[in-house]
Amino acid sequence: MIEVQHLSKEYSIGPVLSDVSFKVEPGEVCGLIGPNGAGKTTLLRILATILHPSGGSVSMCDIDLREDAQEIRRRIGYMPDRFSTYEELRVDSFLEFFASIYEIPEAQVSSVTQDILKLVDLAPLRHSLIENLSLGVRQRLSLARALLHNPEVLLLDEPVSGLDPRARVEMRALLKELGDMGKTVLMSSHVLTDMVDVCDRFLVLEQGRVVFHGTLAELEARVADRRVIRINAAPRNGELADFLRSYRWASSIQNGGEDVRVELGAEAPDLAKISQQLFDAGFALSRFTEEPFDLEEGFLRLTRGVVS
Repeated sequence: MIEVQHLSKEYSIGPVLSDVSFKVEPGEVCGLIGPNGAGKTTLLRILATILHPSGGSVSMCDIDLREDAQEIRRRIGYMPDRFSTYEELRVDSFLEFFASIYEIPEAQVSSVTQDILKLVDLAPLRHSLIENLSLGVRQRLSLARALLHNPEVLLLDEPVSGLDPRARVEMRALLKELGDMGKTVLMSSHVLTDMVDVCDRFLVLEQGRVVFHGTLAELEARVADRRVIRINAAPRNGELADFLRSYRWASSIQNGGEDVRVELGAEAPDLAKISQQLFDAGFALSRFTEEPFDLEEGFLRLTRGVVS
């Protein structure tokens, strides 16, 4: 659905994107991650036909950007990182205005706007002035505008940026619903934890280059140099820690709080064998769990914080 090959963008000060290649399959939600200055917004603006690339190719919905940018605009919905100022308009008037720009037939405008307002949970605010809306509500309205013409592809630039915790949860649920509806979505965010439950794959940019593209499991395999388990055999945690120190695969052992925290070396057996060894040694375990992979930690290991 989105195919980018060897994309580049240069300004007089130097390159912003260099040899960027990736695919987003139909119905896939892809999270675009990178430090400030990595080129995320530039990439989204090129895909949205706002900026012209310096080199490479872009294809969306099987349409080449160089051959028919206008048709691509009809197929995509773009949500910028900042809400444009239409504060004197009401919510319904704002959407009706953009419905005319999208050339939605006049007879369908009312029903289309009502359906979109219900989808983004703004129907009760249809007659409200935009100037009176909170940031979270404005973000949902901006997304509603991008959805008006029922696009096949959504390009979302920081859709959860600056939102309070409740608004973030609401926006995350809405984005997940869009993915469940089969929309192809490429969305950028600095709130990495908000992307885990929404995205099928992740595209990581640094200094204008792709440093990773794949699933969360593939990211974990790429950057994880250690696994960590937590074990509780209270009141014998001290004995447990001493027992584990006899194994070379237990590279680091910390006995503090409720659990014994163990970092596993590369030669560690699988978890079932470890738990069986502890059981055979007479330890009654009330907890034996592996710490889940942390996307933010993986991102920090994958990147160096370099910007373009």
